[in-house]
Amino acid sequence: AFELVAMCGGLDLTPQLNDGAAAIRRYTRFHSTLPASEILFRLSTALRDANIPHTTHPAAFKVKVQTGGDRGPLRCTIQVFAVAPGLHLVDWRRGAGDAVVFRKFYEVMREQLQDLVAEGKLANKCYNGK
Repeated sequence: AFELVAMCGGLDLTPQLNDGAAAIRRYTRFHSTLPASEILFRLSTALRDANIPHTTHPAAFKVKVQTGGDRGPLRCTIQVFAVAPGLHLVDWRRGAGDAVVFRKFYEVMREQLQDLVAEGKLANKCYNGK
């Protein structure tokens, strides 16, 4: 059944993942064509290289981050979801801390992980069948 849904244009889980999320959360995600285990490994490596404390939960495809800064503690969860065969959604959710600090943290990390990001047409093709 999942393959049939994927062949018919994919499955967009964005509405289910947003469920009333603030605007800052809506844009803190990206798609990747790498396997989920590779995404988790790369996330963990980038966080470790930046000396950011984190805990990886491989069974749940989740990384929990807790760090401090000038504006207080920042906690967030990064989770990998399978959206379609060969396509994963990497969702970053702020748990606590300043929204602007979280957004900056996300942008810095995304820049370091740029080679993981499936841009534009590839992600849209899997969602829309175009």
